[in-house]
Amino acid sequence: MKDSTLIAIATNQGEEQLAKLLDSMKGTIGDNDFVLVVDTTFGKTNGSRPITERGMSGTTVSIKGGYDTGAYIHAFKMYPDFSRYVFMHDSMEVIDPEWLRKFSEPLEPKFYGRDGTPYTSVGAVSYARFHFFFDENPAQQEWVERQYGHDFPYWGIFGPIFCASNEAMKAIRLPDTPTNKLEQQAGERTWAMAFHNAGFEVATVNEEFWPQKMADGKANLLRKHFIHRK
Repeated sequence: MKDSTLIAIATNQGEEQLAKLLDSMKGTIGDNDFVLVVDTTFGKTNGSRPITERGMSGTTVSIKGGYDTGAYIHAFKMYPDFSRYVFMHDSMEVIDPEWLRKFSEPLEPKFYGRDGTPYTSVGAVSYARFHFFFDENPAQQEWVERQYGHDFPYWGIFGPIFCASNEAMKAIRLPDTPTNKLEQQAGERTWAMAFHNAGFEVATVNEEFWPQKMADGKANLLRKHFIHRK
């Protein structure tokens, strides 16, 4: 397997924002990296053109619903053999030309086993994190617990926007695909629990969820545009 990253971008009625994200990515990814835009509106896609005209390898696909988590699962199943994966929203914007290297750096092996084999316990890296909690609606917690039980991690994955290793993605129980907004918002919990239950740590590039800092481009690596959509 060549050292490579699949960058999966979930989009939903976000043509303008997606264009801004793709523009910001120009010149920041390697020759072996691939951009996959997953449109969850099941609309007409533009194939590879929006990506290749910016000098990157990639394509766009369309699926019916599923929100961001559904897009991520589709991307991983479509391309299961990349070294690592970045899962992100179309509302992000690259502000650091070294973002991809820095995002994935915590996944690199830093320890050695008795046989000298390098390893790491980190399976994923979140863009930002928050102390794990559930929204007030008990249906959200019930939906998460039906999938992963009651052993909660300390941190949730904001977004969910994260980078993950191939090893971790193949080891975890993938979350169920959301069918409504409540379940979509639970994705910040289900992905965190998926890695936690499989024994992986989740590192982070931003220690806390700070919306104003993210929107102002003062968080690490990426700016987050907070867009209200249905």
